[in-house]
Amino acid sequence: MSQKYKTFTEGRLLKALEKKWPNGFWRSGNEWDGRKKGNTVWAGAEDSDVTWGKNGLPLFNYWVEDYEEHHYTFGVHNKFRQWLEDRGWWSEWNDPGTIFFYKN
Repeated sequence: MSQKYKTFTEGRLLKALEKKWPNGFWRSGNEWDGRKKGNTVWAGAEDSDVTWGKNGLPLFNYWVEDYEEHHYTFGVHNKFRQWLEDRGWWSEWNDPGTIFFYKN
């Protein structure tokens, strides 16, 4: 894992996500069930309009079968995964429409 930036706080990551992908569903993990989690971001993964680059592929595709990992690794667009890791975070699916990001 390479990290180009100082690790982002939850708030800073949410602001960066909202700025870069304003159509996305980005929330503090605390909003998931009301319990304080800290350093968790909840993302909606069903919106195919949230893409990498203009006319790009969706950031998330739970059902993709990209076994050679050309575009996705475990359903997360490789460039987005790297963007997230560069800021000190990683992702994990909750269900096909919900993905969480956790601080390293």
